[in-house]
Amino acid sequence: MKAMLIGLSILGFTNLSSAQNLKHNVSYVHMDEIVVSPMKNVSYYNSVYNPYASKEVIMLESDVSNYDVSNSKIFDNTIETYKVWFENTEGSILAVYNKDGELINSVEKFEHARLPESVRLTLKNTYPDWTLNSTVYRVNYFKGIDVKKVYNIQLKRDREKVNLKIDCQGVILRSSD
Repeated sequence: MKAMLIGLSILGFTNLSSAQNLKHNVSYVHMDEIVVSPMKNVSYYNSVYNPYASKEVIMLESDVSNYDVSNSKIFDNTIETYKVWFENTEGSILAVYNKDGELINSVEKFEHARLPESVRLTLKNTYPDWTLNSTVYRVNYFKGIDVKKVYNIQLKRDREKVNLKIDCQGVILRSSD
């Protein structure tokens, strides 16, 4: 019995001693340099950001806020404003920048947009027997003025259709019924 305990102890210590050898457990990875730059138009991004929007909407708005028109090939100090068109699979943004690279306004349209929970609850409670036919998320940004973010929604039931305009909090702003 004593020999068996000594044997198990030695076996246990040899297992621990091999775990202390770090050279075999560490792998090295070489990483390229990462460049981090500040967001060019933070006030725009903070105004239009909707945490409930789809990933594509957030990514496109991020691209618009990071765009620097002064790095463009067509940049010329004598031109007062630049209109730049951004688009992805879900929608598009027409952004207007001044000659200093500041975003002064944008018009955004995203079709088949995912609805936030507040809007879905409003639809469920107000139009329980209706189905969603189409959605369009629109954002209008003007520097220094409140941003307008609305969902244009079309519902249908049998042959009837109703068009709604709802804000991000689920308040119905206009209805065609």
